[in-house]
Amino acid sequence: MKLTAYAKINLFLSVRGRRPDGYHDIESVMQTVSLGDTVTVDAEAAEGSEIALTTTDPALPTGEGNIAYRAARAFLDEVHASARVRIHIEKNIPVAGGLAGGSTDGAAVLRGLNGIFGSPMGADELCRVGASIGADVPFCIVGGTAATYGIGEIVEPTAPLPDCIVLIVRPHESVSTAEAYRKIDMLRGRDEKPMGDMLSALGGGRLDGVISSAYNVFEKVMPKDSEVFRVKDALCSCGARLAMMSGSGPSVFGIFGDEASADAAARALSALGYDSVKTRPVTPAF
Repeated sequence: MKLTAYAKINLFLSVRGRRPDGYHDIESVMQTVSLGDTVTVDAEAAEGSEIALTTTDPALPTGEGNIAYRAARAFLDEVHASARVRIHIEKNIPVAGGLAGGSTDGAAVLRGLNGIFGSPMGADELCRVGASIGADVPFCIVGGTAATYGIGEIVEPTAPLPDCIVLIVRPHESVSTAEAYRKIDMLRGRDEKPMGDMLSALGGGRLDGVISSAYNVFEKVMPKDSEVFRVKDALCSCGARLAMMSGSGPSVFGIFGDEASADAAARALSALGYDSVKTRPVTPAF
């Protein structure tokens, strides 16, 4: 079975506090975009379970360090099945970029195996299993436009993002998510932007309202000399109606109202040494 594992961007992301278990409660609005990996999943009955994973990116782990591998193991455990599972991932989503590239591959494996085994689990059950392997996996199972709460395991679909062009840029720098959360903990209550305006704007189908209420707290803790801000400035100077980092970064997306402006921005960023990909919002069928 071949599936497209779509990337996500965060239209809104706020960290509400650190939990006793060490994780953080968030409020976020996530959006699936048309950039995606291609995940091929095959399975056949076997006496004992065996999982083999290959990928076009040699830097990615192919064992327990890969969310897609753990997703296969979790599915088999949940349905009490033994099988020989083969997974191949054609990577298109930048790795470690705040775009849920690993989580969406895991979600695709869960959906694929669920189909192969005759759909023993509904969406809610798949999300429950997905939450055990990655906070973004439940959203990636549901897709479209959704508000997420808790550590990301609570997913509530919203009205869709109005159609637009989303240009995604991956700066060359790396980000430590753990370090970013540590810095956010030091903000101590200064992250108070409400998500209600974003939900209202989506409900009214108002792209201008979405743009004015967009927010990502992780931008507050990025170094002042981060490439993120250079890329944001370049996008805005080329006509982006919004330029913002996704997740804990460092990928940056720009929202454009027309193809010409997005293409001009892609050329300008290429001249600065940055690759970009032009996408649109999508709502995948479960």
